[in-house]
Amino acid sequence: VVREHPEWIEGAGYLLDEGARSKADEDGRAIFFGLGFTEKTPGWIRLIATGTPGHGSVPKPDSAVHRLIAALERLRTYRSPLRLTPPVERYFQSVAPYEPPPLNERLANMRDSLGDPAFVSELEKVPRYTALLRNTISITGLSASKKVNVIPPAASAEVDCRLLPGVTMADWIREVKQVIGDDSIRVETILNFPQSESPADTPLAETIRKVVKQQYPQAGFVFPVQTGFTDSHFFRDRGIVSYGFVPFALGDADVDRAHGNDERIPVKAFTDGVRLMWEVVYEFSKMD
Repeated sequence: VVREHPEWIEGAGYLLDEGARSKADEDGRAIFFGLGFTEKTPGWIRLIATGTPGHGSVPKPDSAVHRLIAALERLRTYRSPLRLTPPVERYFQSVAPYEPPPLNERLANMRDSLGDPAFVSELEKVPRYTALLRNTISITGLSASKKVNVIPPAASAEVDCRLLPGVTMADWIREVKQVIGDDSIRVETILNFPQSESPADTPLAETIRKVVKQQYPQAGFVFPVQTGFTDSHFFRDRGIVSYGFVPFALGDADVDRAHGNDERIPVKAFTDGVRLMWEVVYEFSKMD
């Protein structure tokens, strides 16, 4: 749409997108709503190894597959350094009140907490949090010989990496090559785009907070940074303020069913969410 039909969005100033969870308790009572201003960016890469081909009955120690496996094992066990960026620090401060003690106090003061090795060790057990503090690596695709008895001349792997704000693709590829330690392996970029962020102090953000407080006086706000990415960056590149906002407050069980065979949300969460979104749009439309 942005590339082929820019006239469709001409004059648009704001976009509401996916990308921020709103949470409810087990009884369906809203606990908090999320408003997302930014997200991590993809640093998807392909590793290509080459080596001596041949018949599978005579092993080749320097085969492409062997080289690729060795490189992937180094990547699999690598943990990039933890780093606290301002958007992530803001998120932890906002979500801290909804976590049990003593985690709530540690999240509220992450800059100090990350200096405690014991806390970091415990935090590593919560992948959704540590994924916001480092560049992540997930090996997702492998390709080599199409026949079991053939040692191929080349083998490749696709790796889903998500980068923190401020990390360029060139920086990341240098780091990956250093971890792999094999100059014969080629590293290609599959997908990457610069990090983008929308301002937090806009009339739309103010309207969302106002309407949520009217509809859910007991609920709070959190400001998540997505570990994944949405389409918002396409529109931010065109100067359109884009927020992640999901009006449906869901419990943990509902969220865990996402993309499963029994994916669903409660009827009340749906109808309340539609009403909330309608009220946000209506209230915003009245602003000068």
